[in-house]
Amino acid sequence: MAIVFAEMPGSPTETWDSEGQFTATMKLIVDWDNRYELMARFVNFETPYPHLTEQFGHRQHGVLCRSVSASPMQAAKLTGRTFTNLADRRAAYEKAIVTVKFGTLRSGEGERIVTTANDPRGRGDIISESIEYNIEMFRLDPTLFRWASDNTPLTQDEAPSKQIVGFDYVFRRHNSLKINPLAKDLPGYVNDAPIKGMTPLLRGFIFDTETLLYIKPSFNRSVASDGHQQIDQVFRFAYRSAGWNRFWRGDINSPNQSGDGFLSEKGGWDRMITAVLQTDLTIKKDPYNSYPLGPIGDL
Repeated sequence: MAIVFAEMPGSPTETWDSEGQFTATMKLIVDWDNRYELMARFVNFETPYPHLTEQFGHRQHGVLCRSVSASPMQAAKLTGRTFTNLADRRAAYEKAIVTVKFGTLRSGEGERIVTTANDPRGRGDIISESIEYNIEMFRLDPTLFRWASDNTPLTQDEAPSKQIVGFDYVFRRHNSLKINPLAKDLPGYVNDAPIKGMTPLLRGFIFDTETLLYIKPSFNRSVASDGHQQIDQVFRFAYRSAGWNRFWRGDINSPNQSGDGFLSEKGGWDRMITAVLQTDLTIKKDPYNSYPLGPIGDL
């Protein structure tokens, strides 16, 4: 049965502080016996703050419930028979005031809320994105170099390496109901279509086709004291701007095919395939299979 409640006159109260944090307090009236059910609607990031206007911009997605409490609306009346022992008497109330406090997301709590079609809670999950830089090493052709002191050619063991800076793209979905089975089956695949950044950190950034290699997921399930269950999911992708089915080749004269700059006077990125001979037919296959990885976390 639906709970009947109303917001009190004079509610809400909204505040901006000197650090740019937004907070708001709503006061709701509900039957005393229904106070817990109403409170449960707001805890565990269940409900965004409902009074924001479009002037608040994208930040309205990050104003969530921080705490909820209940108190009697009217003076108590004693129930039961009157005994001298106060333990035999308890207070009874008709109405409760449920106070809900909201605030903007803090660092590490996510940057955006998304709503998924098959979410029976009718709410969105918190998502966040991060970039973690790394370095990839490429071995260069030693025939391109000589020792400056005596012009001696380099041996194969003396071949230098070139450092290319890259990064891992980490996508997190917090407070989920369940895990998408594909998330566990697709490590080793690359994206078959461009993927757009979803949070303010990567707004306008597009990962081109085959530039994201799905490395591994991780999952953490927690159960709150009120029985509420949630799953935090982390999806890690390795990014390579040249694409994961293109490899460094030192014997071609196209050093800037992928826009990564010159590694040497000779060499460049080239597509690599695996070739399997079957009679007169050569089957060509990319080392990394592609898949629509974008919806992995969409549940």
